[in-house]
Amino acid sequence: MKKSLLSVFIVNALASGYAMAEETQGDLTLLNRMTDVSGHVGMFFENESKEIFNAKGELDGRNEYSEHSLIDGFLNFKQLPVNVNYSIKEIENRWINPNGTRNNSYSSMRYALNGRYRVPLGNGFQTGLGYRNEIDRGHAYTVSGQEGDKTKDQHQVYTWLSYWNNEHKAGFYSQFSYGIQNQTNTNSNNEWRDADASYWKFQIKPYMNIGKFFIGLEYYYEDKQTDGISGQLIQEFNEWYLEPEIAYRTDFGGRFFVKHRVAEKTIQHTDLDWGHDYFATVNKTTLGYQQNLGDWSMAAEVELFDQEQDNHGIHFNSEESDKIKLMAHYRF
Repeated sequence: MKKSLLSVFIVNALASGYAMAEETQGDLTLLNRMTDVSGHVGMFFENESKEIFNAKGELDGRNEYSEHSLIDGFLNFKQLPVNVNYSIKEIENRWINPNGTRNNSYSSMRYALNGRYRVPLGNGFQTGLGYRNEIDRGHAYTVSGQEGDKTKDQHQVYTWLSYWNNEHKAGFYSQFSYGIQNQTNTNSNNEWRDADASYWKFQIKPYMNIGKFFIGLEYYYEDKQTDGISGQLIQEFNEWYLEPEIAYRTDFGGRFFVKHRVAEKTIQHTDLDWGHDYFATVNKTTLGYQQNLGDWSMAAEVELFDQEQDNHGIHFNSEESDKIKLMAHYRF
Protein backbone atom coordinates (compact mmCIF):
# COMPACT_ATOMS: atom_id res chain seq x y z
CA MET A 1 0.00 0.00 0.00
CA LYS A 2 1.38 3.39 -0.96
CA LYS A 3 2.07 5.78 1.89
CA SER A 4 -0.24 8.48 0.52
CA LEU A 5 -3.13 6.02 0.23
CA LEU A 6 -2.48 4.72 3.75
CA SER A 7 -2.50 8.23 5.24
CA VAL A 8 -5.76 9.11 3.44
CA PHE A 9 -7.37 5.86 4.61
CA ILE A 10 -6.42 6.43 8.27
CA VAL A 11 -7.52 10.06 8.36
CA ASN A 12 -10.82 9.32 6.66
CA ALA A 13 -11.47 6.43 9.04
CA LEU A 14 -10.85 8.65 12.09
CA ALA A 15 -12.58 11.77 10.81
CA SER A 16 -15.44 10.29 8.80
CA GLY A 17 -18.34 12.67 8.62
CA TYR A 18 -16.29 15.74 9.58
CA ALA A 19 -14.44 16.48 6.35
CA MET A 20 -15.59 19.53 4.35
CA ALA A 21 -15.07 20.07 0.66
CA GLU A 22 -15.61 23.82 0.62
CA GLU A 23 -12.63 25.58 -0.94
CA THR A 24 -10.73 28.20 1.00
CA GLN A 25 -8.90 31.21 -0.42
CA GLY A 26 -5.83 29.06 -0.90
CA ASP A 27 -5.30 26.25 -3.37
CA LEU A 28 -6.04 23.50 -0.83
CA THR A 29 -9.48 22.50 0.38
CA LEU A 30 -9.89 21.63 4.04
CA LEU A 31 -10.17 17.98 3.01
CA ASN A 32 -6.80 18.17 1.26
CA ARG A 33 -5.26 19.86 4.28
CA MET A 34 -6.57 17.13 6.57
CA THR A 35 -5.31 14.30 4.37
CA ASP A 36 -1.85 15.76 3.76
CA VAL A 37 -0.32 13.96 6.71
CA SER A 38 2.67 11.99 7.88
CA GLY A 39 2.87 9.72 10.89
CA HIS A 40 2.94 6.08 11.86
CA VAL A 41 0.63 3.19 12.65
CA GLY A 42 1.44 -0.09 14.35
CA MET A 43 1.29 -2.08 17.55
CA PHE A 44 2.15 -1.77 21.23
CA PHE A 45 2.54 -4.54 23.83
CA GLU A 46 3.24 -4.28 27.56
CA ASN A 47 3.52 -6.92 30.26
CA GLU A 48 4.23 -6.33 33.95
CA SER A 49 4.79 -8.82 36.77
CA LYS A 50 4.68 -7.38 40.28
CA GLU A 51 5.29 -8.98 43.69
CA ILE A 52 4.00 -7.40 46.91
CA PHE A 53 5.62 -8.17 50.27
CA ASN A 54 4.26 -7.38 53.74
CA ALA A 55 6.17 -5.70 56.57
CA LYS A 56 7.79 -9.03 57.52
CA GLY A 57 9.08 -9.54 53.99
CA GLU A 58 6.58 -12.31 53.27
CA LEU A 59 4.93 -12.54 49.86
CA ASP A 60 1.38 -11.15 49.94
CA GLY A 61 0.68 -11.91 46.31
CA ARG A 62 1.48 -11.20 42.68
CA ASN A 63 -0.09 -8.88 40.17
CA GLU A 64 0.02 -9.73 36.45
CA TYR A 65 -0.80 -6.84 34.12
CA SER A 66 -0.77 -6.73 30.33
CA GLU A 67 -2.01 -4.49 27.57
CA HIS A 68 -1.80 -4.75 23.83
CA SER A 69 -3.03 -2.45 21.13
CA LEU A 70 -5.57 -3.16 18.44
CA ILE A 71 -4.29 0.01 16.81
CA ASP A 72 -1.65 2.52 17.90
CA GLY A 73 -0.81 5.49 15.75
CA PHE A 74 0.27 9.08 15.23
CA LEU A 75 -0.80 11.70 12.67
CA ASN A 76 1.03 14.94 11.84
CA PHE A 77 -1.00 17.31 9.67
CA LYS A 78 1.54 18.97 7.40
CA GLN A 79 -0.69 21.91 6.39
CA LEU A 80 -2.00 22.50 9.91
CA PRO A 81 -0.17 23.05 13.24
CA VAL A 82 -1.81 19.93 14.65
CA ASN A 83 -0.76 16.38 15.51
CA VAL A 84 -2.65 13.52 17.15
CA ASN A 85 -1.85 10.25 18.90
CA TYR A 86 -4.61 7.61 19.06
CA SER A 87 -4.91 4.05 20.30
CA ILE A 88 -7.32 1.25 21.18
CA LYS A 89 -5.99 -1.30 23.68
CA GLU A 90 -7.08 -4.45 25.47
CA ILE A 91 -6.08 -4.66 29.15
CA GLU A 92 -5.88 -7.65 31.49
CA ASN A 93 -5.12 -7.35 35.21
CA ARG A 94 -4.97 -10.36 37.57
CA TRP A 95 -4.20 -10.77 41.27
CA ILE A 96 -2.65 -14.11 42.27
CA ASN A 97 -2.43 -15.33 45.88
CA PRO A 98 0.90 -16.45 47.41
CA ASN A 99 -0.14 -20.10 46.98
CA GLY A 100 -0.64 -19.56 43.25
CA THR A 101 -4.44 -19.55 43.21
CA ARG A 102 -6.15 -16.87 41.19
CA ASN A 103 -7.92 -14.08 43.05
CA ASN A 104 -9.55 -10.97 41.59
CA SER A 105 -9.22 -10.13 37.88
CA TYR A 106 -10.16 -7.32 35.55
CA SER A 107 -10.35 -6.91 31.77
CA SER A 108 -11.16 -3.80 29.79
CA MET A 109 -10.91 -1.85 26.57
CA ARG A 110 -9.09 1.50 26.58
CA TYR A 111 -9.69 4.23 24.01
CA ALA A 112 -7.13 7.05 24.06
CA LEU A 113 -6.63 10.28 22.15
CA ASN A 114 -4.00 13.01 22.51
CA GLY A 115 -4.17 16.08 20.28
CA ARG A 116 -1.87 19.10 20.18
CA TYR A 117 -2.11 22.53 18.55
CA ARG A 118 1.35 24.09 18.10
CA VAL A 119 2.18 27.82 18.23
CA PRO A 120 5.74 28.78 17.16
CA LEU A 121 7.09 31.80 19.06
CA GLY A 122 10.33 32.27 17.15
CA ASN A 123 13.96 32.18 18.27
CA GLY A 124 13.67 28.47 19.06
CA PHE A 125 10.62 28.76 21.35
CA GLN A 126 7.32 26.96 20.87
CA THR A 127 4.11 26.68 22.89
CA GLY A 128 0.65 25.28 22.31
CA LEU A 129 -2.44 23.65 23.74
CA GLY A 130 -3.22 19.97 24.11
CA TYR A 131 -6.11 17.70 25.05
CA ARG A 132 -5.73 14.10 26.19
CA ASN A 133 -8.34 11.54 27.20
CA GLU A 134 -8.53 7.90 28.24
CA ILE A 135 -11.80 5.98 28.33
CA ASP A 136 -11.83 2.55 30.01
CA ARG A 137 -14.76 0.14 29.89
CA GLY A 138 -14.18 -3.12 31.71
CA HIS A 139 -15.49 -6.02 33.76
CA ALA A 140 -14.20 -7.19 37.15
CA TYR A 141 -14.36 -10.65 38.76
CA THR A 142 -13.82 -11.36 42.47
CA VAL A 143 -12.65 -14.58 44.11
CA SER A 144 -16.13 -15.01 45.62
CA GLY A 145 -17.66 -15.16 42.14
CA GLN A 146 -19.02 -11.62 42.17
CA GLU A 147 -18.98 -9.77 38.86
CA GLY A 148 -19.30 -6.09 38.12
CA ASP A 149 -18.47 -3.29 35.75
CA LYS A 150 -15.53 -0.92 36.13
CA THR A 151 -15.15 2.31 34.19
CA LYS A 152 -12.68 5.19 34.08
CA ASP A 153 -13.05 8.46 32.18
CA GLN A 154 -10.07 10.80 32.24
CA HIS A 155 -9.82 14.18 30.50
CA GLN A 156 -6.78 16.44 30.60
CA VAL A 157 -5.86 19.80 29.07
CA TYR A 158 -2.29 21.03 29.01
CA THR A 159 0.02 23.68 27.69
CA TRP A 160 3.74 23.59 27.15
CA LEU A 161 6.77 25.74 26.48
CA SER A 162 9.79 24.32 24.68
CA TYR A 163 13.08 25.74 23.48
CA TRP A 164 15.86 24.48 21.23
CA ASN A 165 19.17 26.17 20.46
CA ASN A 166 20.58 24.58 17.32
CA GLU A 167 24.01 26.17 17.80
CA HIS A 168 24.53 24.73 21.27
CA LYS A 169 22.44 21.59 20.61
CA ALA A 170 20.53 22.14 23.84
CA GLY A 171 17.01 23.00 24.96
CA PHE A 172 14.19 22.15 27.31
CA TYR A 173 10.56 21.02 27.41
CA SER A 174 8.11 22.08 30.13
CA GLN A 175 4.43 21.26 30.55
CA PHE A 176 1.56 22.17 32.87
CA SER A 177 -1.56 19.96 32.94
CA TYR A 178 -4.97 19.98 34.61
CA GLY A 179 -7.27 16.98 34.54
CA ILE A 180 -10.44 15.41 35.88
CA GLN A 181 -11.23 11.73 36.30
CA ASN A 182 -14.27 9.63 37.15
CA GLN A 183 -14.02 5.95 38.07
CA THR A 184 -16.79 3.52 39.00
CA ASN A 185 -16.79 -0.02 40.37
CA THR A 186 -20.13 -1.78 40.88
CA ASN A 187 -18.40 -4.45 42.99
CA SER A 188 -17.45 -1.84 45.59
CA ASN A 189 -19.70 -0.99 48.54
CA ASN A 190 -17.69 1.96 49.87
CA GLU A 191 -16.83 5.50 48.79
CA TRP A 192 -14.86 4.19 45.79
CA ARG A 193 -18.00 2.87 44.08
CA ASP A 194 -18.20 6.20 42.21
CA ALA A 195 -15.20 8.50 42.74
CA ASP A 196 -14.26 11.80 41.11
CA ALA A 197 -10.74 13.20 41.05
CA SER A 198 -9.08 16.42 39.93
CA TYR A 199 -5.34 16.88 39.53
CA TRP A 200 -2.62 19.11 38.20
CA LYS A 201 0.87 18.22 36.98
CA PHE A 202 4.05 20.07 36.16
CA GLN A 203 7.15 18.73 34.46
CA ILE A 204 10.31 20.20 32.98
CA LYS A 205 13.18 18.50 31.17
CA PRO A 206 16.36 20.27 30.05
CA TYR A 207 18.46 18.26 27.58
CA MET A 208 21.36 18.49 25.18
CA ASN A 209 23.22 16.54 22.51
CA ILE A 210 26.96 15.98 22.82
CA GLY A 211 28.13 14.27 19.66
CA LYS A 212 26.24 10.98 19.51
CA PHE A 213 25.15 11.24 23.14
CA PHE A 214 21.92 12.67 24.54
CA ILE A 215 21.69 13.84 28.16
CA GLY A 216 18.52 14.98 29.93
CA LEU A 217 17.07 15.45 33.40
CA GLU A 218 13.32 15.48 34.05
CA TYR A 219 11.54 16.87 37.11
CA TYR A 220 7.86 16.00 37.67
CA TYR A 221 5.27 16.93 40.29
CA GLU A 222 1.61 15.85 40.63
CA ASP A 223 -1.13 16.81 43.10
CA LYS A 224 -4.39 14.84 43.01
CA GLN A 225 -7.55 14.90 45.15
CA THR A 226 -10.32 12.31 45.03
CA ASP A 227 -13.91 12.63 46.27
CA GLY A 228 -16.03 9.57 47.00
CA ILE A 229 -19.64 8.77 46.11
CA SER A 230 -20.84 11.00 48.97
CA GLY A 231 -18.91 13.97 47.59
CA GLN A 232 -16.48 14.00 50.52
CA LEU A 233 -12.69 14.04 50.11
CA ILE A 234 -11.36 10.49 50.51
CA GLN A 235 -7.78 10.70 49.22
CA GLU A 236 -4.97 13.19 48.61
CA PHE A 237 -2.07 12.07 46.46
CA ASN A 238 1.25 13.84 45.82
CA GLU A 239 4.24 12.63 43.84
CA TRP A 240 7.51 14.09 42.65
CA TYR A 241 10.42 12.51 40.83
CA LEU A 242 13.78 13.22 39.24
CA GLU A 243 14.78 11.14 36.24
CA PRO A 244 18.14 11.55 34.50
CA GLU A 245 18.51 10.00 31.04
CA ILE A 246 21.48 9.23 28.84
CA ALA A 247 21.25 7.89 25.29
CA TYR A 248 23.64 6.96 22.50
CA ARG A 249 22.84 7.15 18.78
CA THR A 250 24.47 4.53 16.55
CA ASP A 251 25.63 4.83 12.95
CA PHE A 252 23.05 2.27 11.76
CA GLY A 253 19.83 3.98 12.88
CA GLY A 254 19.74 2.69 16.44
CA ARG A 255 19.47 4.38 19.81
CA PHE A 256 20.32 2.94 23.24
CA PHE A 257 19.06 4.71 26.35
CA VAL A 258 18.93 4.30 30.11
CA LYS A 259 16.84 6.25 32.63
CA HIS A 260 16.73 6.06 36.41
CA ARG A 261 13.86 7.55 38.41
CA VAL A 262 13.95 8.50 42.08
CA ALA A 263 10.47 9.36 43.38
CA GLU A 264 8.52 10.05 46.54
CA LYS A 265 4.76 9.60 46.98
CA THR A 266 2.46 10.70 49.78
CA ILE A 267 -1.03 9.18 50.05
CA GLN A 268 -3.47 10.49 52.65
CA HIS A 269 -6.77 8.67 53.14
CA THR A 270 -9.75 10.11 54.95
CA ASP A 271 -11.75 6.94 54.20
CA LEU A 272 -10.92 4.76 57.22
CA ASP A 273 -11.67 1.58 55.26
CA TRP A 274 -8.42 2.27 53.40
CA GLY A 275 -6.21 3.21 56.34
CA HIS A 276 -4.55 6.55 56.94
CA ASP A 277 -1.35 8.07 55.58
CA TYR A 278 1.31 6.36 53.48
CA PHE A 279 4.71 7.51 52.28
CA ALA A 280 6.50 5.67 49.48
CA THR A 281 9.95 5.90 47.94
CA VAL A 282 10.47 4.61 44.41
CA ASN A 283 13.46 3.57 42.35
CA LYS A 284 12.84 2.71 38.71
CA THR A 285 15.41 1.93 36.02
CA THR A 286 14.47 1.81 32.33
CA LEU A 287 16.68 0.27 29.64
CA GLY A 288 15.67 0.61 26.02
CA TYR A 289 16.65 0.31 22.41
CA GLN A 290 15.08 1.91 19.33
CA GLN A 291 15.84 0.98 15.72
CA ASN A 292 14.80 2.45 12.38
CA LEU A 293 14.70 0.07 9.41
CA GLY A 294 13.49 1.76 6.27
CA ASP A 295 9.88 2.80 6.83
CA TRP A 296 9.69 0.84 10.08
CA SER A 297 10.49 1.95 13.62
CA MET A 298 10.82 -0.63 16.40
CA ALA A 299 11.58 -0.32 20.10
CA ALA A 300 11.90 -2.43 23.23
CA GLU A 301 12.07 -1.34 26.86
CA VAL A 302 12.63 -3.10 30.18
CA GLU A 303 11.65 -1.44 33.47
CA LEU A 304 12.86 -2.55 36.90
CA PHE A 305 10.78 -1.09 39.73
CA ASP A 306 11.17 -1.06 43.51
CA GLN A 307 8.91 0.70 46.04
CA GLU A 308 9.08 0.87 49.84
CA GLN A 309 5.96 2.09 51.64
CA ASP A 310 5.62 3.31 55.24
CA ASN A 311 2.54 3.95 57.37
CA HIS A 312 3.23 6.75 59.89
CA GLY A 313 6.95 5.98 59.79
CA ILE A 314 6.50 2.22 60.21
CA HIS A 315 7.40 -0.06 57.30
CA PHE A 316 4.14 -1.26 55.73
CA ASN A 317 4.96 -3.13 52.53
CA SER A 318 7.20 -3.23 49.47
CA GLU A 319 6.73 -3.88 45.78
CA GLU A 320 9.09 -5.24 43.15
CA SER A 321 8.21 -5.48 39.50
CA ASP A 322 9.62 -5.89 36.03
CA LYS A 323 7.96 -4.66 32.89
CA ILE A 324 8.61 -5.16 29.20
CA LYS A 325 7.33 -2.98 26.36
CA LEU A 326 7.49 -3.76 22.65
CA MET A 327 6.55 -1.36 19.86
CA ALA A 328 6.59 -1.55 16.07
CA HIS A 329 5.31 1.18 13.76
CA TYR A 330 5.13 1.72 10.02
CA ARG A 331 5.99 5.31 9.12
CA PHE A 332 4.26 7.10 6.26
